Amino acid sequence: FVQVLGLLFVLLALQEFTGKKRLALCAFYIGLAGLTRQTYYLAGLFFILEVFIEYKNIYKSISHLTSFFLIIFSVICINGIYNYMRFGNFFETGYSYSTNTNPIYLTAKKEGIFSLKHVPGNLYFFLFKGPDPIRQDNITYILKPPYFRINEWGLGIFVTSPLFLYLLFAKFKEKYIISSLITICVCLIPLLTYYGMGVWQYGYRYALDFYPFLFLILLSVFKDRLPLRAKMLIIYSIIFNLLFMYSIWNEYPFGLGSI
Repeated sequence: FVQVLGLLFVLLALQEFTGKKRLALCAFYIGLAGLTRQTYYLAGLFFILEVFIEYKNIYKSISHLTSFFLIIFSVICINGIYNYMRFGNFFETGYSYSTNTNPIYLTAKKEGIFSLKHVPGNLYFFLFKGPDPIRQDNITYILKPPYFRINEWGLGIFVTSPLFLYLLFAKFKEKYIISSLITICVCLIPLLTYYGMGVWQYGYRYALDFYPFLFLILLSVFKDRLPLRAKMLIIYSIIFNLLFMYSIWNEYPFGLGSI
């Protein structure tokens, strides 16, 4: 819920920037997003890059960004004071007091809260993880109905949303594309190096941090129209996700029952 709320504020910031372009209001929305989840502050990079691209002058760009930086800094300070009142530490958000006893988390955490060792696993669940087979036993690969379930540790975004395959056809000369790509890459640094993958989840919920920028890139592909194949992929996604959304709890809709 917190992450979806933060996503809403990022979308509001983008709506403002592509409309009336009031940077102070954009900063306010990004600040609110950052209060829900600190990684959302990184979304502010998009607006900074776009201002530099528009004005092509470092001094003029910085002068236009003054209010943006001041608002973001003010929100961070307010959050820091709140943290200090709770925990006696300006930077403590409560994560270090987590009582998660999941052995998978505990073992991964021993390698470091942030570590390059976590990157391959996070990349796998982010991009490539598909449904798991439901085996009849632990010996054979004979499957039993409903044959597949979604792993609660994640599912690749190209499985839940194959429309993102159209990102391969992105027009990089279009407006907002370069800034979106750089912002996505920066957002991925803490996400891919983090020891926790976001369980329990359907899909890869950490991708919500940069989904708005993926959609901005898709706009460059569908600038003229949405082709029939894209519409079919959207319909497929809706059906697939409705069928398997609850399978992380071994429950299935539409009369498929449970396992």
